Amino acid sequence: MRNIARILVPTDLSELSLEALDYATALGKTWNAKVYLLHVIDILPNVSVPALEYPTENILQDYLGETERTVAAIARERSSAEMGLVPVVRQGIAHREIVRFVREQGIDLVILSSHGRTGITHFLLGSIAEKVVHSSPVPVLTIKHPRPGSSTTNAELAHEMPMNDSTQN
Repeated sequence: MRNIARILVPTDLSELSLEALDYATALGKTWNAKVYLLHVIDILPNVSVPALEYPTENILQDYLGETERTVAAIARERSSAEMGLVPVVRQGIAHREIVRFVREQGIDLVILSSHGRTGITHFLLGSIAEKVVHSSPVPVLTIKHPRPGSSTTNAELAHEMPMNDSTQN
C-alpha cells in the first residue's frame, strides 16, 4: 500500500464538510499523517459601489482575514496532542485551487464531503466534489451525510476501518 503522509480536507465551513475532517483526523492519527484543512474563497469581482464609503478592496481583505481566523479556529478546536491540523485559505475557483494545492504540497489523499445535490441544483451549481474526483491526481475519499437514524458517526467508522499494515508483508 502507498504511504499516506499528507491528507487534504477541503471545506466550505459547513457542518457536513467538517464531517470529512473527522475521517481525516482519525486516519491521520492511524497513519501519522499531516492533515491540511483548506477553504477556498470564490473569486469575487472587484466592483466599485459608489454608495459605500468603505472601499470594496478593504471589504474583501476584511472577509479574507475573518475567514482565515475562522479556519484557524476550527483547526485549533479539532486538533489534539497527537494530531495537529494545518489551516489554509486560498482564493480562486474551488475545484481548481484544491487540485493545485494537491500538486503543490504533494498531498497523498483528499477527503471531502459531498452535499448530495441532485437534479436542477446539481446541474446549476455543479459538484465541487465531482470535479475534484475527476481532476485529482491522487485518490479522493468522499463522505456523504449520515442516513437519518444511523447511530454510528463517520469518525467512528473511520476509526473502525481496517488498515493495511504494509510492514506485515
